Amino acid sequence: MLGDTSGFDGNEQDAAEESRRLAKKLEQLQGMLYAEHKHKVLIILQAMDTGGKDGTIRRVFEGVNPQTVRVARFGIPTPDELDHDFLWRVHKQVPGTGEMVIFNRSHYEGVLVVRVHELVPEGSGNPLPTDQQF
Repeated sequence: MLGDTSGFDGNEQDAAEESRRLAKKLEQLQGMLYAEHKHKVLIILQAMDTGGKDGTIRRVFEGVNPQTVRVARFGIPTPDELDHDFLWRVHKQVPGTGEMVIFNRSHYEGVLVVRVHELVPEGSGNPLPTDQQF
């Protein structure tokens, strides 16, 4: 929630200072990640539509270098994606070495929601229907 100062006894100034400190630390860590070129970071944000994922990405990652951070969004599958298994579109979005990728909505939703609510018959090739958005 925007303006939430949980853990700071309502002190907005302390919360803002801590946020700036953490942003600077994240920027340094991202620089090391890119320079060392040994590891990759995948961040998965999951929330309902209008749950604040975009705002969280903007706020938390505002100080990082956009050249090594990418946001991947997963909406309704394209015809090309439907021709492959349901994780195919996820595999091509995972981070490369030295890169940070943020999944704005995870592939777990497509796996879990569809199976739990039996939206597609068991054994069908692709569990994501083309006419429904999650």
